[in-house]
Amino acid sequence: MKNMVIRSKASTIRQMAVLMHEEKQTLPVKVRSQDETLEHAYELEVHQIELELQIEAIIQERDIFQELSKKYQHAAENDKAACDKYTDLYNFVPSGYFTLTIDGEIIQSNLLGSQMLGKDPLFLKSRRFGIFVSDDTKPTFNLFLAKVFKSNAKETCRLTLSPGNKLPGYVYLTGITDQNSEQCFVSVVDISELRQEKQALVNAKESSEEKDRLKSAYLANLGHEIKTPLNGIMGFTELLKKPGLTVEKQIMCISMIEKGSTHMLHIINDLVDIAKIESGHVNVHISAFNVNEQIKFIYDFFKPEVESKGMQLSFQCGLPTQVAIIDSDREKIIAVLTNLVKNAIKYSDKGTIEFGYNLKPACEPFELECKPIELEFYVKDTGIGIPQDKIDVVFHRFVQAHIGHKRTKQGAGLGLAISKAYVEKLGGKIWVHSNEGKGSTFYFTIPCNRQPEVKTMIENSFSADVA
Repeated sequence: MKNMVIRSKASTIRQMAVLMHEEKQTLPVKVRSQDETLEHAYELEVHQIELELQIEAIIQERDIFQELSKKYQHAAENDKAACDKYTDLYNFVPSGYFTLTIDGEIIQSNLLGSQMLGKDPLFLKSRRFGIFVSDDTKPTFNLFLAKVFKSNAKETCRLTLSPGNKLPGYVYLTGITDQNSEQCFVSVVDISELRQEKQALVNAKESSEEKDRLKSAYLANLGHEIKTPLNGIMGFTELLKKPGLTVEKQIMCISMIEKGSTHMLHIINDLVDIAKIESGHVNVHISAFNVNEQIKFIYDFFKPEVESKGMQLSFQCGLPTQVAIIDSDREKIIAVLTNLVKNAIKYSDKGTIEFGYNLKPACEPFELECKPIELEFYVKDTGIGIPQDKIDVVFHRFVQAHIGHKRTKQGAGLGLAISKAYVEKLGGKIWVHSNEGKGSTFYFTIPCNRQPEVKTMIENSFSADVA
């Protein structure tokens, strides 16, 4: 068809050339046709005109072609721009996109989708999506794929991916088939962070509920702790009002009132201390004092109570009394040691209780000028001990309610929490080693400003060790 059009155009141009040549001639055609020379000239002139017409036709065709080329080029550029834009959108949307067959074979994937699976897009082509799904969620994926092709409607599911050596990722899948139901389009959204945030909220909720439970248990325990001595005080006060009491009974009543009052005072002091700690109003008062004298004071104070239970109380000092001068908060150290010794007495029925301290230089002897000296205090008992799964919580507030031990004794359960806060406020740390049924040893460290006498003693001690 195209050749016929070309031949038709050539014939027309030939006819036009002949007519145009005849118009230019003065002699009739018959005269010219008899002369061979004129005939050749005639043919040449006709061919020249024909060529001119052909050239003009070519120029017109060229102009038309160029115009059409411009239009086609513009359309192609638009198509390429649209294609590039689609490719960018396809690759960089915040979701993975996959085209899958009914068997789960990957036909196409975008850039983010291949990154989720930890593979190159070319590697993924013709491989099954299911090989990147964790074993425990593969049945979920297989059911999802079957439902997508069966229902021809949008389906969703949640999976765990295990791409290579990366950590498993939690993803949300949405799938739908094409018009012919020959393949399906699946979007994959990473919900790992959302899952973590949800778990964090669940943990926070559980922690809040646990705190509420502990506070409720604490308040119930605190009510019992206050009610018991208060009932005793009121009872013995009423007894003192009765006439005819002997002196011995009066002294006994007064003694019980005094013990009940002391017990209530300790509870109130603990509440005041924990309130100060909660509000950040714990003040530290540093002064020089002899730590050995405070150890001896605590020993003398608790010795009668320990011996009344048939137990032995002993102490050990790591420094000679003449050089045992440290700079720290005396009241807080006494409070911590008192709490720990009271707990040892409370949870021990036989055996021994030992407490004291050792010198713990925090550096080598040639580095004494750059690091502080620490005193490591300890309180060791042969009591009931602490279960291993509860050691991490003994320094929490309301610990008695948390541990729920059958041997829980009197007290508000705040002593160890207060001790921990005081030790950390002084720049130390506190911990415990315990075996259930065999006893516990509580340790805490206190940094102290180095006294010249202590420094000399440490240097002499290291010199003796080397010798």
